[in-house]
Order: sequence, then C-alpha cells, then structure tokens
Amino acid sequence: MQTTFISTTAAHVAAEIAVNDLRKVYRDSTGDVVAIDGLDLQIRAGEFLCILGPSGCGKSSLLNILAGFEAPSSGTATLNGEPIDGPSRLQGVVFQDTAALFPWLTVYENVAFGLKNVKLSKAQKVAKIQSTLKLVGLQDFGEKWPHQLSGGMRQLASIARVLVTDSRVLLMDEPFAALDAMTRQKMQQKLIEIWQATNITILLITHSVDEAIYLGNRTLVFTQRPARIAVEIPVDLPHPRSVTDSEFNRLKLIALTHLGF
Repeated sequence: MQTTFISTTAAHVAAEIAVNDLRKVYRDSTGDVVAIDGLDLQIRAGEFLCILGPSGCGKSSLLNILAGFEAPSSGTATLNGEPIDGPSRLQGVVFQDTAALFPWLTVYENVAFGLKNVKLSKAQKVAKIQSTLKLVGLQDFGEKWPHQLSGGMRQLASIARVLVTDSRVLLMDEPFAALDAMTRQKMQQKLIEIWQATNITILLITHSVDEAIYLGNRTLVFTQRPARIAVEIPVDLPHPRSVTDSEFNRLKLIALTHLGF
C-alpha cells in the first residue's frame, strides 16, 4: 500500500472500506467460536459510522481486522480497493484505554512519535505536530506528561497521534467508555469538530445508543454473535444534535428495539 501521503495540512484524504462475506473463527481447546459470519459492509469515504451491539458480538473482532491486527478466516476486507494485510498509517486506532500513550514521553513527543521515520524536514514535522495539537485543543499541553492530563485529554492526545500521520481512517473502540458523563459529552462534541475539520473516515464502536445516534451519520446494530447486521439506521440530523429531539428519540427507539430492549 502507498503510505507516503504525509502533508502539512489538517485536511485528510478519506478512504472507503469494503467488507465482503467476512468470517472470523477463533479456535481453542474447547472448540470453534464464530465471531463474524458472512458479514457484508461498506463504509463510504468521509463517513462517520457507528456500530452498536451486545458484548461479545464480534464488534471488536471486526475493528481488529480493519486495523490489520488480525486476519479474517475467510472473506475480504479492503481499503480503497486494496486488501488490508496488516497495520499501516492508513488506519489509525484509538482504544478505550486512556493509558495507551507512552508515559515516558511528553504529549508533544507522543504525537511526534508517528513521524519518526517520515521523510519531512524538522520544520515540517514541528509545523504538523503543532497544527495537530491545536486541532484537538491541546496546543497548550505539549510539554505535559500523560499522567498530568485528564482522561479526556489523554484520549485527545491519542487521536492527535493518529491524525498527525494523515491516517485516512480512524478506528475507535469504545474510546469514551471510561470517562464521566460530562467529559464524555464534551469529547463527543470535540470529535465531531475534528471529523468536520479533517474529513477523515471514522468507525466508532460503542455500547451507548445515545452516543451512536449523537455522533454518526449512520448507525449499524449488530446481532448476537456471530456478528451480522440487524438494522441500518441512517441519521440525517444536523450537528449539534439534541438528545431530546423527537427524531433523535425515534431513531434511538429503533436501535433499542433491535437490541432487545
């Protein structure tokens, strides 16, 4: 895959993802566990897609395959038509764990780490790091250590570490689950601002129906394992969205119904 697309601007070239007849089977001494079976999925370039589903239904398995961390047992997963055959700068991942930053590096150094082997001048790297920190709202915290940041700010630093390499897809696995309700709401709004500013393709996995409807322009509800799509919910609501809006709650009810509530 071609990955020499690093630029010094905030805008990203979004990528599309296609999943066709995807199957993932885990094998151990007790037998086979089918996590995903015959999944078909398309994610449009620049889309913000949220996936809801019960615990253990295969959501994280899908994300790991799209990140290149795992290979499918059968079927295909492609990014811009090319098979996903391992991790690359094209796909950036943000996990739930807010301790994912290197604790021995400052915030600036954490963000800079992704540019370590990129052929840019020192001035270009500095400009990219500073503009990315400003994009996520951490321009005044570059010299801080991860332990000096709040949980929400550490997640913003993790997002910045992805964005600085001009990743075309941002994969997020329950990124705000460990945050308190007020911080989580602020982080959701900040993520929308980042998405609108960069045009990056985002796939976010969540257990929160409110979060899925609030963030995504499309939400998929998965079945119990093995993962299949129970319902696709287009969310045609302008941002910022209100959780008290009648249309918001109509869409929320659809998701809850397919989740069995």
